[in-house]
Amino acid sequence: MQDDAQAREYHSGDCVILPATRRLLRGGAEVELEAKVFDLILLLVRDHARSLDKQELIEKLWGRRPITDAALSQLIYKARRACGDDGEQQRVIRTIYGRGLQWVAPVRCIEAEADANADADPSPIPTVPAQTAAPTSQPAAVRPRVRTRRWLLPASGLVAVVALAAVAWSVLASHDVQPASNPPSIAVLPFDNLSTDKANTYFAAGIQDEILTELAKVKGLKVIARTSTEQYASRPDDLQAIGRRLGVATLLEGSVQRAGDEVHINVQLIDAASRAHIWAHSYNRKLDNIFEVEGEVATEIAQALDARLSHHEATKLAAPPTRNPEAYLAFLKANHLADRVHDLGNVTDPAGQAEQAIAYYHAALARDPDFALAWARLSMFESRLWWFDIDASPQQKAAAEADARRAFELDPNLAASHMALGYSEYYFHHDYAMARGHFEHALGQFPNNVDAIAALAYIERRQGQWQAALADLRHAMELDNQNPRRHFEIAVTLTEMRRYDEADQQLAQTLALEPHDYTAMTYRVRMLLVADKPAAAREALAQIPAGVDPLGAVSALRFESAWLARDPRAALAALDGAPAWVMDARFQYTVPVELLRGRALSQVGDEQAAGRDFARARDELQEALTKQPDSPTLWGALGLAQSGLGDNAAAIRAGQRAVQLLPLSKDAFYGTVYALALAQVYCAAGDSRQAVKLLHELLTTSSGGAVSRALLRTNPTWDPIRKTPDFQALVH
Repeated sequence: MQDDAQAREYHSGDCVILPATRRLLRGGAEVELEAKVFDLILLLVRDHARSLDKQELIEKLWGRRPITDAALSQLIYKARRACGDDGEQQRVIRTIYGRGLQWVAPVRCIEAEADANADADPSPIPTVPAQTAAPTSQPAAVRPRVRTRRWLLPASGLVAVVALAAVAWSVLASHDVQPASNPPSIAVLPFDNLSTDKANTYFAAGIQDEILTELAKVKGLKVIARTSTEQYASRPDDLQAIGRRLGVATLLEGSVQRAGDEVHINVQLIDAASRAHIWAHSYNRKLDNIFEVEGEVATEIAQALDARLSHHEATKLAAPPTRNPEAYLAFLKANHLADRVHDLGNVTDPAGQAEQAIAYYHAALARDPDFALAWARLSMFESRLWWFDIDASPQQKAAAEADARRAFELDPNLAASHMALGYSEYYFHHDYAMARGHFEHALGQFPNNVDAIAALAYIERRQGQWQAALADLRHAMELDNQNPRRHFEIAVTLTEMRRYDEADQQLAQTLALEPHDYTAMTYRVRMLLVADKPAAAREALAQIPAGVDPLGAVSALRFESAWLARDPRAALAALDGAPAWVMDARFQYTVPVELLRGRALSQVGDEQAAGRDFARARDELQEALTKQPDSPTLWGALGLAQSGLGDNAAAIRAGQRAVQLLPLSKDAFYGTVYALALAQVYCAAGDSRQAVKLLHELLTTSSGGAVSRALLRTNPTWDPIRKTPDFQALVH
């Protein structure tokens, strides 16, 4: 073993770390690094014999300055990338859950020759002894683009550069602004439809979307998701502003003109900052051979941006999804319709539009039964329809699973096949480990797949890996920063982590991007209620326009606000005109409106009327359970209805059934709502011990969207056990 004063080089795999000159070489080529990235690498290499936890990393890298989790996650991401590693393989830098971060590749310490310019290590990191290890024989990972150049700076110039870099980082970190990304970056703007038949809009949009999809397969590119670019015009004037807003250096504009079976596609790549044209090309094709054009465009753009294509990537880009022109046209039309089913602001009949989309997918598959991508996209669409209750029938579930299996049988290497299987495992079976494996495989095939990145975050939330979920959601937002849903999901995650003020900031960004996002508006009210900020919640409720009540959510929120204010008559009034089933503000699933009305009537003292409403709610829920017998949401709501009727034994059985179907141990994200429902059933039955046991479990986990200690102190729901010693100990 050598101490660091003598060891001037660390060798690990194909990496050489030179502390004296603060350089990293890979394969003999120098990798350009930010100062803090080098600091992190050196810190991990020097102390490679152990893992370093988050607090130690922050203190050694930033001192006592407050740093966000996102800043540290971004630094780790850049360090991995510089070393040829990534978050999936973790062959060099490994995250050891519950312990911290560790350099796991073997390290050799080599004493360099004495050198006048290297007798002092300028690194601010304290010296930690390093252990000698045998050289590694593992193959080098795929390398990011590196530049080789001579080190010509004299020692004084080097010190000045290091000092300037440190000052620059300090300013960036203090403002929580991340430096620009290293890889080439591109956003594909909506393509102009120049066809005389304006019904061909779907065709132009489809070509644009497929080119973007092909580009997103290139590991050396940062590609912005379509949902962040679709708001812009086809040929906007403010290219510089759009480039800054999207965080990219280049923009792709295009137009498509179709006349019969003749197709003309024109594309041009533009430098966003200077508006200079980097590359342009026109493609004239017959519909019979349109299939390769997206891959051709993606390949030429990657070459124009100097993004190196591996043989595997080049092969993927060259492979057409089908060779049947009629199947391809039907597929593009199906995608166009499917993408807009969930746009509730513009689609008045989601179920009807979904039927049209499915019909076009089937038309495509009738013409080409081996069209694996169409099978996969159809399956993903069917899974979403089931998950979001547009069609939650057993037949829809069975179709989605069968179509995912068919896609995989046809092409087991297709990223979309793994995405389809991943959603099946996630939505239908709650098999998060299996789903995660499929999503990770898809991401390996498709590095810019923002849906796969977000899906991994959703899995991590359900597995209780909140910091990892937050980091992945922020990565997804980087690739899709103009999509309000990305900001919204970060807000939801922060809420669960009880970081309510940060969540509110993210919801503000969501609403800045989409002022009429009523899902975000209603969620913000619910978050403020759980955070026990009733005045702010009432103010937020007042901002929702009259007549807006998606799924009865606003009615339920007005009810809950009045309930928490102990005003049952106002709570009853809030339900006037509400739909038959409403989105319960406490649990975020739909329940019969009678379940809420029964609660308020009981508080008023009209037990007879309350009993009638609870009985109606019970009957409706039991009927729904005949169609969905394994629905934890229906069992949880049934327990509450039976509790209102005083049938405590049946209520406890129903509540326990909900928890058995989706326990906290299996789902740290949504299992909380069923645990809370069961706690309320125990409370109504006067079983303080069991209720407090569940509430204590909820308060010691990330369940900030369901329960908070502050709200427990004021919520009248807990009045039956409020004065018991165990409840008093819990809330105080």
